[in-house]
Amino acid sequence: MLRRSTRIKTRVGNGAGKASVSTKPKPSKRRRTTKAVPVEPVEAPVPVQQTAGLRGKLKQLTEIPLELLFEVFSHLNPGDLLHLTWSCTTLREMIMRKSSAYLWKRARDNVGLPDCHPDLNEAQFAKLIFNHRCYYCQCVNAQTMLWEIGTRACKKCLSDPNKFDSDTSRFAIPKDIIPMVERPGRLPYGYCCRYTKRLNDYYLTLDDQGKTQWVQMKRMERQSRYEHTQLCEDWFYDWYDHVVAEKAKIRLRRCDAIEEKLHELGWGEELEKMREDDYTILDLPFVKQAKDLTEESWNKKEADMIDLMKRIKEKRLASEYRAIQKERRGILLDLYLGFVASQPVDAILPGPADIVFMPKFKAVIDLPRTTAIIADDFAISLQDLPKLIQDWRNKADAKLVSLINTTDSSLQATEAFLDLPTTLFRCRACGSCITYPRVLVHRCFTLVRCSYSHEHYAIFHELRCQPWAISSDILFDDSATKNAASLLSQLKMTVDSASTKALLEDPNFFIRCIRCGYRFEQAVMTWETAIKHPSECRSSLRRARLDEKDLAILKDRIAEKERSHRRFETQRHWKCLFCRKMFTWDNLVAHITETHRDGAESPLIDSVDYSLDTDLRVEVRSGIFKIPKKADAPAKNSVQSETAKATAQHAPEEQI
Repeated sequence: MLRRSTRIKTRVGNGAGKASVSTKPKPSKRRRTTKAVPVEPVEAPVPVQQTAGLRGKLKQLTEIPLELLFEVFSHLNPGDLLHLTWSCTTLREMIMRKSSAYLWKRARDNVGLPDCHPDLNEAQFAKLIFNHRCYYCQCVNAQTMLWEIGTRACKKCLSDPNKFDSDTSRFAIPKDIIPMVERPGRLPYGYCCRYTKRLNDYYLTLDDQGKTQWVQMKRMERQSRYEHTQLCEDWFYDWYDHVVAEKAKIRLRRCDAIEEKLHELGWGEELEKMREDDYTILDLPFVKQAKDLTEESWNKKEADMIDLMKRIKEKRLASEYRAIQKERRGILLDLYLGFVASQPVDAILPGPADIVFMPKFKAVIDLPRTTAIIADDFAISLQDLPKLIQDWRNKADAKLVSLINTTDSSLQATEAFLDLPTTLFRCRACGSCITYPRVLVHRCFTLVRCSYSHEHYAIFHELRCQPWAISSDILFDDSATKNAASLLSQLKMTVDSASTKALLEDPNFFIRCIRCGYRFEQAVMTWETAIKHPSECRSSLRRARLDEKDLAILKDRIAEKERSHRRFETQRHWKCLFCRKMFTWDNLVAHITETHRDGAESPLIDSVDYSLDTDLRVEVRSGIFKIPKKADAPAKNSVQSETAKATAQHAPEEQI
C-alpha cells in the first residue's frame, strides 16, 4: 500500500489539462542568507566530583567474607540493618533476601523488640520504629506511631481532616472494626481516612455471607493487634528511656572531654569559679551533642571556645565589681541614715538613689575593684553633705520652675513662686494634688518606673527607688493653682503671705462647706481637699470654727483611717523614729519590738515610736469629715429667740 503522500503525488501528476503543481515540499524555515559568525569552542568547566565518600568504604565492606559479614550484622539493631539496606544495592539484596530473615530476628532480639507487625515485613517494621519520617507528608518530625495500622504521622497530618477524621457515618463497615487513633484538636480521636476507605471498598465487594465472615475476622484481628500494640508501646517507652540515658552518658563524656581541653589551655580556674546554675557552656550546640569529642571537631571549635571563655571571664569580673559597688553603697547609706536621724522628722531630704549618684559619692563607689573601701573613705564627702543636699534642692527647684513656665509661660515663675500656697502640682501616676515642698518627697516620683533598658536599672531595683530628677510623672496643675488662688481670695486671705501658708499647714485648720452639711452636722475638710471640691460648692466654702471637742472628733476619725491603712497598705509609709528606716506597719511593729525593745511587746505610740510619711499623712486627712453641728444657745424670751433665728438666717458666715 502506498503512503498517503505518494498517492497524492501520483494523482496530481496524472491529471490532464490541469496546471502542474510543484511537488517540492515547502521549507519550514527561511534559509539563512549570511554565514554565521564562527564561534570558537569553549571548553565547559569539568565539575569536580567528590569520589572520596562512602563508595570506596562500602566497596571494601562487600569484599569481606559473608560469614564474617553476617556475624557482624547479627549484632546490630533493626534500625542499623535498615540503614544498611539504603546504603547500596549490593547490601540491600544481601540483607533483604529470604535467607537473611534470621538477621532481622536477631536484630529484634538484640533490643528486645516484639514480633513483627502482622501487616508489615521486617524492614517495614524497622522503618516504622526507627525512621521518623511521616508516612503521609514525608516530613522528618513524625513522633506519633499508629501501631494498629502500622504507620507513623506528624501533628500536622493528624490535624488534617482529609487524612484523619472523626465522622464514620460515611462508611458502611461496622464502627467497631475501624482503628481509632489519638489526634490533637477539639475531637481527640479519629481514624485514618486512607486505611478506612480501603477497608470499606473491600467490604462493599463482598456478598452478605462474606461480609459477616470478614467482619468477624477483622474483629479478631483487631483484638490481636491491640495486644501487639500494648507490647510495642511498653517496649517503646523502655527503649526511649534507654536511648535518653545513653545519650546523656555520651553528652557527659563529651562535656568532660571539653572541660579537660579547656583545663589544658589554662581556663581551669575560670571553670571552677562558674556557678553551678550557669549553663552558658552546656547549652552550646557544640557541647550538648550526643557524640564523643574528636580531635578534628575540637580543632574546628577551639578558637570559638576560647573567645567564649574570655567573654565569660569578663562577665564574671563585671558581676564581682557590681557586688563590690553594692557593698560600698551599703556603707554609704548606713552613714546617710545616721545623718537623717540627726535631722527633723519632716525634713525634706533626698532619697537613697539621689545620694549614691551624687558625683562625690559616686567617685568613691566607682573606684577600682582592687581598692578597699571603708566608712572613713566617705567621711570627707559626708562633711559636705549639707551643701550637697542644698545643691540637690536647688536643682529640683529649678526643674519645677522650668516645668511651670513650660506649662504656662505667662506666669513667668521663679523660685519664689514655689513657696506660694497656691502653687500646686499633680502626680501622673496616682493623680494626687501636691503642694510644695511635698512634691520633692512624693513617693511616686522615686518609685522605680524607668525602663528595663535604663543603664542604672539594676541599681534602682537594688535600692528600690530611683532618683527624683528622672521622674516623668511630675505635672504642674494649672487648674488647681487657679482654684486655690480663687479660694484664698474668697476667704479673704493673702496669697503671698508667709502667715497664710503657715495657717494652711496647721493641722487644726479646716474649711467648712455649707452646702454639703446637713441640719445637724457640718462638712469639714482640709485645704488640699477644698481645692478639689466641686465648683458648684465653691461659694459655700468658709473657714470652720472648731472647738476642742470638734478637733478631738476629727482626730479620732483620722486615726481610724490610718488604722485601716495598716491592714491593707503594702507600701512602706511608716518611719521608725529610732533609726529613721521606712517599713510597712507589720514590719514596723516587728522591727521596733525586736530591734529597739529587746523583744518586749507593747503598743506603738505615734510621734514617739513612729511617724507617718508625708504622703500618708495627707491621705488620711483627705476627704470630707461629717461632725455634729453645735446647738444654738437657748434665748431668754421668745422675742429674743425669734430675733436670733432671723439674724442667724441672714448673717453671713465668718470669714477671714
